[in-house]
Amino acid sequence: LYPNPAQNLVNIDGLDGFFTVAIYDLSGRRVTFTENEHTIDVNHLDPGVYLVDIRDEDGNSLYAKKLVKE
Repeated sequence: LYPNPAQNLVNIDGLDGFFTVAIYDLSGRRVTFTENEHTIDVNHLDPGVYLVDIRDEDGNSLYAKKLVKE
């Protein structure tokens, strides 16, 4: 997941097959959801800290990390 901190786009490398990406604000509200996208537009998000959760087709968590939006 890069760049982090991010301004407009976030890139995800190293994933093959089906995956979903959900981005949550710190109150737990999902603000972005994509499927099989390796580049995600975060321009619509307000500056702050978010949680990125990447899951496989069975819903198993592959990766979870904080994302800082500048």
